[in-house]
Amino acid sequence: MKILSPNINTIIDGHLITLKPISIKEINENYVSWLNDNQINQFLEVRNNQQTIEDIANYVNGLRSRSGCELFAIFTKQDNRHVGNIAISNFNLNSNYAEYGLLIGNIQLHKSGLAAEATILLLEYLFQYVNVHKVIAHSTADNQPASKLIEHLGFTQEGTLRKQFILSSGKIVDVYCYGLLREEWLEGRGRLSNILEYFKITELDSNHLK
Repeated sequence: MKILSPNINTIIDGHLITLKPISIKEINENYVSWLNDNQINQFLEVRNNQQTIEDIANYVNGLRSRSGCELFAIFTKQDNRHVGNIAISNFNLNSNYAEYGLLIGNIQLHKSGLAAEATILLLEYLFQYVNVHKVIAHSTADNQPASKLIEHLGFTQEGTLRKQFILSSGKIVDVYCYGLLREEWLEGRGRLSNILEYFKITELDSNHLK
């Protein structure tokens, strides 16, 4: 099994976590278990299909085959544990905007603040270093924690895709479309200084990919 080299050779450090381009080491049974857990995958497109290591590798390669897209593994700084991922899942070079998606794999960490910190770090990187003019995100109507986080970070709900997502239960729900502009991020980032004061980027060590 092989995965493509990262599109972004950058490590992003924060207060509690570090974001690193995912390597072959993280594509393992632990990651697979997240995707096959009904509590974790209920708002993911893979929720109805049993996932394998090969499926994850194909997903990573699919992302990296598109310019500007990347999957970052989220590591806790305390014990260097891989606890989730955050992705630049779409990058439009012509219109200079990016889309992101997030997964925390341990259900016990869903209210730990790690999702918020990972999102803040990625937004700072995209707006300040990649210089995108907009970041977009989506959340299903039933995924209230995700919607609350997105809105808390300053995103505006720009639209609703009606009856767009079918839950495993068969319930059909709306999907909310959110957008955050660069000027809005720059204006509001001061209230996130407790996290951004730890923000640091470093060049990826080639040994990380081995």
